[in-house]
Amino acid sequence: AKTGATYMHAPAEMKECGSCHTWSTEKKAVVVEKGVPDGCYECHDEKKAQVENSTVPHPVASECQTCHSPHGTEQKHLLKNDVYTLCTGCHDDYTINHPVGRHPLRFVVSPKQSEEISCVSCHNPHGSDNESLLKYPGGKMAVCDQCH
Repeated sequence: AKTGATYMHAPAEMKECGSCHTWSTEKKAVVVEKGVPDGCYECHDEKKAQVENSTVPHPVASECQTCHSPHGTEQKHLLKNDVYTLCTGCHDDYTINHPVGRHPLRFVVSPKQSEEISCVSCHNPHGSDNESLLKYPGGKMAVCDQCH
């Protein structure tokens, strides 16, 4: 477990390991008995609803540890890396050929959202009821209208 990270998962920060972990005499190791995502969903029920009830699911959304660190990280939202790097790790075809073309996807802060423009400015990585995991209904242009 990474301790002293900039962003810590609350149970890890409070040293409440038993919130997620139990001792397995069978495996002779500390385990997450309820597994992922069920162990995560015990506290993050809003994410469970998003992942399980979305009409457009993100195939890896229930594999929380694909993107998130369970203990601590240097990234907001306990992400294992910056959003662009995480997303393009699987979606490398969008590094050049993304539908927004020349729109900045890194290093530019959105005046409306006060955060760096990234994939999650337009897409919901946990699931959506809109095409392409878009955050807003009405198609691609409706997403543009959120800032422009």
